[in-house]
Amino acid sequence: MDKHKPIYILLGLLAPLCLLASCAEEEPVYAPSADGGRVILSYAVGGSPVTTRAQDTTPEDGITSRGENLVSTLDLFIFRDGVLVGGKPLSFSPSYEDSQDGSYELLETGLRPDDFQDGDQVCLLANCHDIVGGVTTLQDLQDAVATGLVCYDRQEDGFVMDGTVTVAASMRSGNDLHIRVDLKRAAAKVRLSFAGNTDWDEVEYRFCHYATTATVLEREESAERAYVNTLTLSDYPSATTLTNATPIAEDSKQCLVLYAYPNDWYSGPGYPADNDHPDGDHLNVAAPIDPDRETRILLKAPYDGELYYYDIPVNFRLPENNDDLDITFDDYKDLYRLQRNHIYDITVTIDGPGGTESEPVTPKLYYQVMPFDEETVNIPAFE
Repeated sequence: MDKHKPIYILLGLLAPLCLLASCAEEEPVYAPSADGGRVILSYAVGGSPVTTRAQDTTPEDGITSRGENLVSTLDLFIFRDGVLVGGKPLSFSPSYEDSQDGSYELLETGLRPDDFQDGDQVCLLANCHDIVGGVTTLQDLQDAVATGLVCYDRQEDGFVMDGTVTVAASMRSGNDLHIRVDLKRAAAKVRLSFAGNTDWDEVEYRFCHYATTATVLEREESAERAYVNTLTLSDYPSATTLTNATPIAEDSKQCLVLYAYPNDWYSGPGYPADNDHPDGDHLNVAAPIDPDRETRILLKAPYDGELYYYDIPVNFRLPENNDDLDITFDDYKDLYRLQRNHIYDITVTIDGPGGTESEPVTPKLYYQVMPFDEETVNIPAFE
């Protein structure tokens, strides 16, 4: 399979084949309709288009050894007026790795097009089968959370992903119904590399203020912000220790790759409002961030034969136009958070001495922030 293309899997629900894994010995949840027709469910991992100020397109391959594109379980929910149709989801264990060639067996479920009504909400979840029990309403699913994210290594069962679509007449062709769902990861990916010849064998790090819990379904932006600010954040390996950096090869360079669930560290208006800054943020003075919630990496790295400490914010701290009088919150709100299904690609240039552990120095940084597997959004270098 060309790994520069999204991963598409078609679940044709017509062939007389058995369900896999958890549904192997169960009767189909839905009886076939009398007039036949096919329900074709297709899903793509990170395949949806984006509308951003993209400069270029660089699809991410994903790291097979980390299971970044692994789909080990699928759970299909159909909600009508907020209630789960059929009383329980349909569950599969396809075990599709990103090394698959795109040719997959068909799964028989008994679903037919007239089991769906226009306006039904279809939710597809990957790699979080443990939350299925007790979900009977859409609200139940919206309240479900994923926990236990491993920030530095493979997620053994794959990354939690979700996608939701609303059934519409445009999805019907003759007697067939074709439903496409774009699966997006709940986690963000932080990728750090060095410009120059920094010796990785001497590098240690601490991953500071990252979230290990997230809602399974993506929420509307204001609800997402409210939720993430209730979370207790973690440090790896702890708030007082560092660990050896183990880089892996990706995108033709050696990178430290870390994962985190969404987080937000906007502190609210940091300064008194005035006529020029009615929202209270004086961005020409300082970034309105809460340092106790800001996700960052503390590096211990060599320069000129000595080891120093460097502070690496995982996102750009000020917008390019921070001196503008007409700047609005929408111009900089995304700088003070980690968003799900995004990559935060950081290039660090160590060209001078750092500081102490309690007073680290921020070196020259270059950021790119992009939706996972999608298009690159270029962000100016941090000076």
